[in-house]
Amino acid sequence: MVSINIDNLLKGMRSSSNAVFMDEDNHIYGLGQCRGDLDMNTCSACIGDASLNIKASCPDVSDAQIWYDECTSDNNAVIPDTEDYPSPASSLRSGLAKLLDKIKARIATDPTLGGFANAELQLTRSNTLYGVAQCTQDFSSDVCGKCFEGTKAEFEDNKPCGGKVGCKVFYGSCDFRYKAKQIDELSSRKSMMVSSF
Repeated sequence: MVSINIDNLLKGMRSSSNAVFMDEDNHIYGLGQCRGDLDMNTCSACIGDASLNIKASCPDVSDAQIWYDECTSDNNAVIPDTEDYPSPASSLRSGLAKLLDKIKARIATDPTLGGFANAELQLTRSNTLYGVAQCTQDFSSDVCGKCFEGTKAEFEDNKPCGGKVGCKVFYGSCDFRYKAKQIDELSSRKSMMVSSF
């Protein structure tokens, strides 16, 4: 019975975008959300792909998440770039904090962004940081800001993102990614992460 309800939930997710799905009688919950800069067709296609692949990758579990570059479900994950940043780590950390504060301010002051914003910050004449962040749409800008504050801990030297030229941080209600080069807004959905527990 639970498997049938999960199938129905995933079918509903394939036909929509940026939505929360619930079957309260059976306590089944699903969240599909895309980056805020995507059009509805791209978003729906991504969520459709994700809902099909999550069932194939995690057939016998009732709690699973999947992430693509264009759409995500909720969970905690950190994906660092393998290359170290060329300047001192302290200036990178300081720059990341400023970049994230800039993004938080945009999200807090512009509700039309739907919890999504991007920004850039020039560290030196030759080094610029680019960032993209988003909260799930069921959270207020205050809760969103607190989630982003939590991501700052991932940039300490002893953490996976410490001193790296780029990193993606996925938390339960927000995600933040940065790079030392322009973020490719049309990146492929082929890079995915699947998690189940």
